[in-house]
Amino acid sequence: REVALLAPLVIITILMGVYPRPIMNVTSVSVSNLIEQHRIALSIDHAPRLADARKGAVQ
Repeated sequence: REVALLAPLVIITILMGVYPRPIMNVTSVSVSNLIEQHRIALSIDHAPRLADARKGAVQ
């Protein structure tokens, strides 16, 4: 029984390692959006919010 459960997982894992393009095509839009959101978050100047937080202001 264990072999019947693990065999498809092993086959899929090997296929993803040898030919990852189908997985990459499906996830590329989500990954691109995540990277863009991360870039935007890094470009925001957090200094004013940090200064307010140090003074005890709550947003």
